[in-house]
Amino acid sequence: MNKRAVIYTRVSTDEQAEKGHSLSFQVEECRRYADRMGFQVIKEITDNVSGASLNRPGFTSLEMMITNHEVQVVIAYTSDRISRNYYDYVPLIGKWQDKNIELHFVDRGQSQNDLQGMISDGIFAMLAHTERLRILDRTKNGRIKKAKDDKKPVMSGVVPYGYGRVGKARDAEMIIDPVEAEVVKMIFRWYTTNEDGGPLSLRGIANRLDSMGIKPRSADFWGPSSVRLIVTNEIYAGRTYYSKTEILKDGRQVPRPKTEWIAIDVPHLALVDRKTNKIALAKTKRNKERASRNRKHEYLLVGHFFCGSCNLAMYGFQKKKRSKPYYRCASYYHKVIKCGHTVRAIQIEKADQAVWNWLSSLLVDETVLIEGVRSMAQRREEDLGPKREQYSYVVKMLDTNAEKIRRLIDELADFNGNTVKVAIKEKINQMESEQNFLLEEKTRLETELAELEISPEAESRITEITALVREQLPLATFQGMRDLLELLNVKVVYFHSDQGVKLRVSCEIPESEEDIVLTSS
Repeated sequence: MNKRAVIYTRVSTDEQAEKGHSLSFQVEECRRYADRMGFQVIKEITDNVSGASLNRPGFTSLEMMITNHEVQVVIAYTSDRISRNYYDYVPLIGKWQDKNIELHFVDRGQSQNDLQGMISDGIFAMLAHTERLRILDRTKNGRIKKAKDDKKPVMSGVVPYGYGRVGKARDAEMIIDPVEAEVVKMIFRWYTTNEDGGPLSLRGIANRLDSMGIKPRSADFWGPSSVRLIVTNEIYAGRTYYSKTEILKDGRQVPRPKTEWIAIDVPHLALVDRKTNKIALAKTKRNKERASRNRKHEYLLVGHFFCGSCNLAMYGFQKKKRSKPYYRCASYYHKVIKCGHTVRAIQIEKADQAVWNWLSSLLVDETVLIEGVRSMAQRREEDLGPKREQYSYVVKMLDTNAEKIRRLIDELADFNGNTVKVAIKEKINQMESEQNFLLEEKTRLETELAELEISPEAESRITEITALVREQLPLATFQGMRDLLELLNVKVVYFHSDQGVKLRVSCEIPESEEDIVLTSS
């Protein structure tokens, strides 16, 4: 019986222009390969997006077919069609091989599930990753030059609200959208002046826009964050910036200091004057500082507390200065998600005390606690298995590359011809570059493993905090309590019914889950 196969093809616009690897070309070559191998092609899946991420519509469909055991073979033109990100590619191939999925490439045949195959796949993945970084670097440098030379916004990504786009690729330009521009002007007026009932808060502006039937581009409702993006964007006053991020060697983009941004003055795109924009920026900064400064209460459970009806977070809230603080379900201000609870809040003092009493009861017996922590460490050890395998694989590749470099150096000494020597030197340089990449990957994995493992120092920290509790101090320090919640991965879920409030508490200590019933909120 012929094996069921799926053909997966992918191309981005830049790649198609540069290399000519169009989707139709890839599909045709993959079909020929399938015929030659005797596979039964049950589906052809394509993506027309970058290979930097696995979050692609077609690829998601392929993963679903693999999960449902609908396919036995995946055929791609080359390995970089699957992914150009080394950190995605290696674990992915291991996962597929565990599910007995055969992976075939038109340019080099079947990927082998052995050490030699792992080394081969790793090298190809590194080359694809390196090529992607070169593409990103070239693109970034080209855009920076364009920004400096043309003194106009580089058209990449989403155009801010209030503007449109004309032209394509390098000739694309930003223009003012007259309808949206009026909305932007209203937002700044409501935020910075006394006109039209202002000044309004970010939420007040969002609510007014909704009541007027004005919708944002990609949602049904406005929110404070979408309004904040407008009042803090300097392009509305005729200035924008480029090169706000930089690309690290592992492909991640991280923010640059503002001193390194490239300022571009675009007065023809200004919708408000610079003074109004500065007032908006200053107000937003002042409100943020006040929110931080006015936080009078320490919210023990923030980040660990969730609503059992809608799964949203429970956040700290105090309506008035002298009123009691509460945890409240985030659905209170959510315009899409609805919560099934009629009462969506609980006093912070009651919740914190109930959860801390429960956690303290787990800490009475030090032997039981340490045994629980070690059991937790054992489970994490099992979860760390794939990452450890990846680490071992990288170490093996480092050894293999080092041996190859030594052999090439020996060969270099045996040749007299300049042409051969130049070729060997180039190969050595390439191998050393790969070696440096592997060393960086090894360091990264060592860091991740160290963060995930529960070390003896972590056990000692748990013991130290619990000792304070057992000595019946009024309470451990707030930071000590927070540390313990983090170390034990405590989770609290809120439920409300006619009978009252129930908190379902749990942590990584085995058999620790319990329901705490409170008679009122």
